Amino acid sequence: MRKLKSDLRTLEWMSEYRTIHDPFLGKDVQISDNLTDRLRGKYANGPMLPNGEPEFGWHQFDTPPIQHRAADRIDALVKALQFIADGYDNHDVNHIDFRVKAYQVALDALETIKESS
Repeated sequence: MRKLKSDLRTLEWMSEYRTIHDPFLGKDVQISDNLTDRLRGKYANGPMLPNGEPEFGWHQFDTPPIQHRAADRIDALVKALQFIADGYDNHDVNHIDFRVKAYQVALDALETIKESS
């Protein structure tokens, strides 16, 4: 089971923040690094504040519709995978309710993908 848990943590690559060194502040800061935000043309300006917002707000620009559809698909799939990973972490995988819900989450993700085609 330990190996499985370490494999499930591979979802952490989709972290919403990453650390960079800010030469003006002379320290490491967290910046937004959300793939689906970037696909939608939404970028954070400045380091992330404790309230979860960037220091200088968000910059938004127009992107092709296919990028928005791709972001919707990624969000749906990540949500389904995260639900399943959380179930394994919580040892819920033997409960019938978890199995039914995992099936429903997978179907919802697939339906979202079909709708965004």
